[in-house]
Order: sequence, then structure tokens, then C-alpha cells
Amino acid sequence: SLWITGNTYVLKSKTGGVMVLDPWGQRGVDQVAKLRAAEKLGPVELVVFSHAHYDHFDGVYTLPVKGEYRVWA
Repeated sequence: SLWITGNTYVLKSKTGGVMVLDPWGQRGVDQVAKLRAAEKLGPVELVVFSHAHYDHFDGVYTLPVKGEYRVWA
């Protein structure tokens, strides 16, 4: 399953964890948390940035549990 919230996409893996593409700021991080709770999704396993504009990566600084997921750029 794939969800979009603004610039940010969330993709569910077969194992239940999620990939977050282009996390944008605290609001985006909050939206991902709401989506995970509403859809009973697993943990963030991977964060990917499509390019180096602040509105595509600065949410990584506010994602919870740093170090529990991989970051690809």
C-alpha cells in the first residue's frame, strides 16, 4: 500500500514496516505517525530522500527513534 501526505510518501512493506520518502518537517512526521496508528502499520524501517531540498529531508531530524531505520539519500 502507498499513501501520500504533501511531499511525503509512505510505502508499506510485506512485513508490515514502512518506508518514508521525502519526510518534510514536524507536520509531515506527525502525519506519518497518525497514518501508522490508523492503519496499524509497523515501524519506520527506511527513510529515502529524492533530492537535497529542505522540504524533502528535514523531517528526518524529528522522526522518533533515530538509528532504528536506514537512511538512503
